[in-house]
Amino acid sequence: MHPVLARSTPPPHLRLLAALELSKGGSALLAVLLLSLPWELTGMPAQGPLAAFARWVRTPHATLAWTLAGYATMRLIEGTGLWAGYRWARWLNIAGYASAIPLEVWHLFAEPRWWTGPLLALNVGVVAVLVVARVRP
Repeated sequence: MHPVLARSTPPPHLRLLAALELSKGGSALLAVLLLSLPWELTGMPAQGPLAAFARWVRTPHATLAWTLAGYATMRLIEGTGLWAGYRWARWLNIAGYASAIPLEVWHLFAEPRWWTGPLLALNVGVVAVLVVARVRP
């Protein structure tokens, strides 16, 4: 078996992290459903589901819904992998947290607030701890 696909019994702290990721993914999916629902209830002409979907895609809510759907998918895959003890899930977890760092750096300079610096420092610290824990035998 390829080492990336290897499984092990995850320690309790990884199960807790998996539950957190699964709850974040489930919450994002719920938000996608709530963003999508009103467009079906607004009385759009009944030209079939594909026509309703095509009109919905052009709305401002669609971009947010697609972004949330991607986020939810990543978090659900990550949480499931962590819960099952797959090695690749730990790397996906690190990539997920690290992917927010460029956005936080941009936000620090574009729209600085009192919390942007500490939030960036916290996220860098979390990524560092995850990498050290992952690389250390």
